[in-house]
Amino acid sequence: MPDLASPVVSTAPRYPIRVVAARAGLTEMTVRAWERRHGAVAPARSKGGQRLFSDADVERLTLLRALTAQGTSISALAPLEIEELRRMAPELVAPRHAVVESTSGAPPQELAACRRAVVALDADRLRQLLMRLTLERGPLAFLEEIASPLCTWIGDEWSQHRLTEAQEHAASNVLRQVLAFILQTLRRERRRHHVVLSTLAGERHEFGSMMAGIIAAQDGWSYHYLGPDLPGSAIGTAVKRVDAALVAVSIVAPVRGAQPARELLALRRAVGRRVDIVVGGPSSAVVDDVLAEARATRLDSLREWREFLAARHGRSAHRGAR
Repeated sequence: MPDLASPVVSTAPRYPIRVVAARAGLTEMTVRAWERRHGAVAPARSKGGQRLFSDADVERLTLLRALTAQGTSISALAPLEIEELRRMAPELVAPRHAVVESTSGAPPQELAACRRAVVALDADRLRQLLMRLTLERGPLAFLEEIASPLCTWIGDEWSQHRLTEAQEHAASNVLRQVLAFILQTLRRERRRHHVVLSTLAGERHEFGSMMAGIIAAQDGWSYHYLGPDLPGSAIGTAVKRVDAALVAVSIVAPVRGAQPARELLALRRAVGRRVDIVVGGPSSAVVDDVLAEARATRLDSLREWREFLAARHGRSAHRGAR
């Protein structure tokens, strides 16, 4: 059985320095200085010479930032192994335990409190909890540990008639407000990497697209979020208007089973050949028969979405270096 205090973190190089700096709460200058002067991290290099960092690098830099803020010098911390840094800052490792607990037994305390607020139809309490957890954990941990499992639970409970329509509607309204707040907080000036997000006509469930937008913004992208339930042709018009090279749509519970495939093909016709199309969501398999014709990529999780964005960053950097 794995040691929960020593989680396995990916060492695959995938993130440029601006993304890693933002995730670790550091400036790019500090990351470079800690690398060059102290050997705190050893990033890989792309073919074009760009630094590429891994999730393990992000964790290490995050721990180093927290420990130096407590007064320990970076020169003393940099030679230490990651296990020692984790022992010195156990509060930063604790959220990983919460994820494991939520898959093997009772939900974490905070998630259970959110569920109780949903059942009690206490929208104010739910909003307070979610906003506090957003600020305490940061956008990515909040999505993984709270928002995503809460959305899944609400959908499951409603489908099994254990939540009323009023409870589901009130909770969804609060979640929409909180996710919109995070999106607005992360909004950044137009950058080279830009994505348009929406759902196709007949799909009113927008949380997957909103979460995808939050991940993209956190990882250094600018974005246009169009809202849900738009025809593929309308999404395509927006993509062309803002000159985006990537569009992502989520499919959760389409009103008519055949509609997503038709709309996806309409989206491809509207954007032309050079724009990448990504499809995600629990029901995204309904478009499998037309994926090749639509030249679209289907992803099964938010983690795969993040990996896709990182890989696309790397391809763009390589093209720019040639």
